[in-house]
Amino acid sequence: DAVAATCRPNAAQKGITLQIANSAGTVHGDFDLLHDALCNLTENAVKASESGQTVTLRAENGCITVQDAGCGIPQDEIKNLTEPFYMVDKSHSRSAGGAGLGLSIVRQIVTLHGAEMTIESELGKGTTITVSIPLQPDVGEFIDEPESSFDNEFLMSDIAKMINDIAARSTVFLVTHNNTLG
Repeated sequence: DAVAATCRPNAAQKGITLQIANSAGTVHGDFDLLHDALCNLTENAVKASESGQTVTLRAENGCITVQDAGCGIPQDEIKNLTEPFYMVDKSHSRSAGGAGLGLSIVRQIVTLHGAEMTIESELGKGTTITVSIPLQPDVGEFIDEPESSFDNEFLMSDIAKMINDIAARSTVFLVTHNNTLG
């Protein structure tokens, strides 16, 4: 619901309907990071969609799916989507405000949560991205374990390293880009 509340204004402005389908369940992870990752996926789906279309967010049994009926992605491009600075349609992505970092960051957040992300797409039919996050066990299953084994300090350390790495690449990219333009 928080993702929908964040993304709904941009979707509405473009004439896109956000459809939400949730079922009960608790995932184990950092709320803010997962929220940012899912907002990125949802905003990408909105960008790929045309006015009058629907973007669906579905959460069930630790699987969160973002599905659009947009332009789709060529099969040979899917494997590169999570690489930093990679964009399928560079002219459209730049004009829409993209830098090619969003899915790279999403992939890092997903990986840090011990989750998996799959991308399925068909040109002219749309894209479905599914993030499978391990479900939090019931409290009764923590007999000799602490209440939560999620290491937030470790996660934040990894996120800081990732951001520094992306910032360093961004600087190199910008310097190279500026030098190329003269």
